Amino acid sequence: FIIVAFLYVLAVSFGRSLFFIRKDRINILIYDRTPFILSLGQDDNVHYMTDYLADWKVEVPGGYGPYRVGAVRKLTDLEKKPDILTRTFSYSSSLFIDYIFYPRNVDIYFGKEGDRPHLPTVYDLFFTKTNASFFDTLYLSLTIASKRPQEITLLESNDAVKRIQGDEVFDPNVFAKKYQGFFYSKRIRDENKSVQILYTKSDLTAYQIARTIEGNGIRISDITQLEYSKKGCIVSEKDRAHSYTAVSLAEFFHCSMENSSTGIYDIIFTLGEKEKEWEVGR
Repeated sequence: FIIVAFLYVLAVSFGRSLFFIRKDRINILIYDRTPFILSLGQDDNVHYMTDYLADWKVEVPGGYGPYRVGAVRKLTDLEKKPDILTRTFSYSSSLFIDYIFYPRNVDIYFGKEGDRPHLPTVYDLFFTKTNASFFDTLYLSLTIASKRPQEITLLESNDAVKRIQGDEVFDPNVFAKKYQGFFYSKRIRDENKSVQILYTKSDLTAYQIARTIEGNGIRISDITQLEYSKKGCIVSEKDRAHSYTAVSLAEFFHCSMENSSTGIYDIIFTLGEKEKEWEVGR
């Protein structure tokens, strides 16, 4: 019975992996001494990489304020929240990070100009911490191993760095303006769904969340403040068969989905508790 149950779980996990669930673009954060984001185009075979120096400061959503890039891993350990890595680099690069790989050792890194990232090996991916399943890690390992460095376009991120009171601070708005459209999901763009965001507290947080969402090709048509909303994060759509756009929103932000009237919009995204998790600018 135990063997049969194990094989069943293994089969289900394999069936839900990237070997069968096709994404036209996969975004991966490799966090180490020189953190970088690798964006793999599954259909167009166009791949991007953008790196961060450990000494730069980035905004950490959740009310944490600016942190050195090389110290974010330490923060995730102190807070016991690995998702801080996902939110921080999704926010800074205006895209949905699907998978993160980060070291088991909790170190604080320092970096200088000239440090360059390298593509991870199979060993690198399998012997680090990750939110990816075994089969997803295997798929990503095989995919990355098949890429040559010259196939990947390096997007210069240092243009988005400003010097503020002696610190080098990464400005996500500058980065988003320069690389708007690079990380679009073609499937999402083809659906062309209109989305209304509902929030209750910070308009800055709501607008920055909107920027992150738009970086994936989702069209934000309206951002509206409410005096009160449901506590939970909800993605509402009038069609009973949910669109890929709605499912992508709900999966990334870990929200529930519902069928309800959405007025003139295709999708209504009620932030709820996510406002606190993504709070910026405090």
